[in-house]
Amino acid sequence: PQPLSRHRRDCKRRCSPMAKPARLDALDVPPLPVPVLPPRVEHLLLNDEGAGDQLVPLADIVARRLSIPLSFAEALMEFGAVHYADLPPSWERDPVVHDFRQEVIARRDIRHPDSQAQIKRATDAGLAVSEWGGYVRVHMQPKRFPEASRLSGDDWRRRVVEETEHFVCIDKPWGVNVAPTVDNLRECCLHMVRTHALADGTAKEEDLRLTSRLDAGTSGVLVLAKSKSFCSYFNALLASHSSRTSADSPPPPSSPSVTKTYKVLTRGAMATGILTHYARVGVRRKGLPVMTEIFTEEEAAQEREKREEGGGAKPLALCQLRVLSCEPLGRIQMDGVDDNGSE
Repeated sequence: PQPLSRHRRDCKRRCSPMAKPARLDALDVPPLPVPVLPPRVEHLLLNDEGAGDQLVPLADIVARRLSIPLSFAEALMEFGAVHYADLPPSWERDPVVHDFRQEVIARRDIRHPDSQAQIKRATDAGLAVSEWGGYVRVHMQPKRFPEASRLSGDDWRRRVVEETEHFVCIDKPWGVNVAPTVDNLRECCLHMVRTHALADGTAKEEDLRLTSRLDAGTSGVLVLAKSKSFCSYFNALLASHSSRTSADSPPPPSSPSVTKTYKVLTRGAMATGILTHYARVGVRRKGLPVMTEIFTEEEAAQEREKREEGGGAKPLALCQLRVLSCEPLGRIQMDGVDDNGSE
């Protein structure tokens, strides 16, 4: 989340047409616009006093308030780029939103406002809502993962390594997110596998579950569960692997285990052996996205001393990587490297 002043400027911005035209090519299939479109988010307070209790399709409201074609508003919803709540969020530092929220709570005599203020993705173009009392967030220029669309349905089916009644294992392509992002429901492995790669009748679309994640820039083996029970089982295997105190600690004899092996291109030689660092996950700081902090052995020791003295910071997680081998590939050309290539 960005500072409130960047995205929630004033009442006019939220309640009147956009200051600059919409990019109607934001959802184009590859090739995408060049340069890549930056994030653009519009926040709408549904505060039409004359609306009454009549329900109106949300797509119509988005199209009218943002001065965009109805077809584009519907496409944004289907893409997963529109979110809606029956009650505005609690932005105490934004007096316009805060005061309107309090007015809605009082008029509707809402006893449990937090439950009605949950912002949910709105994908159904036929969803009808009141034009007074709600809140809409529209991601006008979603983050794109074009590699997902470049691969055909047959390509995705060929990437299935193994499928059983309990799971489907795929060879994840580079450049595709595993799970949906806040503004893109379609261009991810979960959606593409659900849509193209499952054998007929083996699992309902809503039953496919994530067991682990690979970064968008990482390719390789990805396991998706077809049931809650297998998801719990596989997550327990991953947790067992993560909880070992040393990378040299083997799993118990005859016990199922998970081992992850990566192939990485580096700009220089790496020494073989175990690399260790520590991490604090889910760190929140005012005005910044949630982040992970990395610590060396020495820094981790200092953090432990602080905790022993009564510091309230989260404990650190042990992170270890074993470098199995490192071999030179010669001179290759890489993006962002001069014409002479890189060792």
